[in-house]
Amino acid sequence: MKEKELNAAEQRVHPESSRRMSLKEYGKSVNMQSYTMVILLIVIAAFLIVTTKGTFIQPRNLSNLLRQMSITGFLTIGMMLIIVHGEIDLSIGSVMLFCSTVAAWLHVYQHMGVGMTILLTLAAGLAIGAWNGFWVAKMAVPSFIATMGSQLVFKGLSLAISNGAIMGPFSDTYLILGQSYVPKSIGLVLGAACSGAAVLVILSGVRSGIAAPTLLLFVFALIFTLVTTKTKFGRNLYAIGSNREAAEYSGIHVRMESFKAYLLMGLLSAVGAVVMTSRLNMATSTIGNMAEMDAISACVIGGVSMAGGLGSIPGALCGALLIAMLDNGMSLLNFDSFWQFVVKGIVLTVVVCYDISMRKKK
Repeated sequence: MKEKELNAAEQRVHPESSRRMSLKEYGKSVNMQSYTMVILLIVIAAFLIVTTKGTFIQPRNLSNLLRQMSITGFLTIGMMLIIVHGEIDLSIGSVMLFCSTVAAWLHVYQHMGVGMTILLTLAAGLAIGAWNGFWVAKMAVPSFIATMGSQLVFKGLSLAISNGAIMGPFSDTYLILGQSYVPKSIGLVLGAACSGAAVLVILSGVRSGIAAPTLLLFVFALIFTLVTTKTKFGRNLYAIGSNREAAEYSGIHVRMESFKAYLLMGLLSAVGAVVMTSRLNMATSTIGNMAEMDAISACVIGGVSMAGGLGSIPGALCGALLIAMLDNGMSLLNFDSFWQFVVKGIVLTVVVCYDISMRKKK
């Protein structure tokens, strides 16, 4: 194909692919669904404040809410990378379970140091990401089938290692990542940098500062926002999701980019496993249950198109926050657990219907 034709194909895939996306351009790329989702967040928050008689906005509950959201947040970031380039990963719940089991086996039973335990757990996540990437990118197995197979494999391996038993407790040093708080002075600086509301929350009574998992999620969110908007890899993912064939014609190594996305998904699943085991002080067979559904729901609610090529990290994390708010609010209202599934299912369905109707209008 001639150079002129290659450039034309690249422009058809993603207009910004030949230059870096400015902040103004990035702001314009956020679709209307994201703004609607923010409004939905405000409405749900107001409803929960009223129905819980203010308990929802108590500093302690807000801190718990953000810590709960952090686990889903790590998985949502990875899932956004997968969905935006037109694929799916149904294995992340089992991957998180497997990595938490590995961490417990290494640290509790093999008495391995905290640093080495975390490194090997992250390595396990990367290895599983490479496994999924191999089947999807190299062997061209549909991602739905490949990752569903991985879901069964790693759930089975986890149960084989643990025999379904609780594994723990962990050392106090290991628990720092999931249970400690950032000093209040640092929390105030971060709050001021993020929003005035965050400052008010901290000043209102969170005595210990920001929870470590929340800060870690903030760091990951910042890094991957830059990755998706300022790097060639990020632009390539959007290009592949927008038009896979045109992306190949424009010179993008589609299989390699997909492989990288699955690597990162495996890594982020392992990060979630480390934070979860640190927070719970144990590894159980229930870790990761429905995690893939929460991550997918968060992405869709946050404006990530299941067709690929559209979405953002901030939007997806707002979706994760909404999921966490629903879980937290219904727990405060003493709803039975099965109603949580019902409500989240209804919200997801309504948002998807709205997305479809908006696309038809366009």
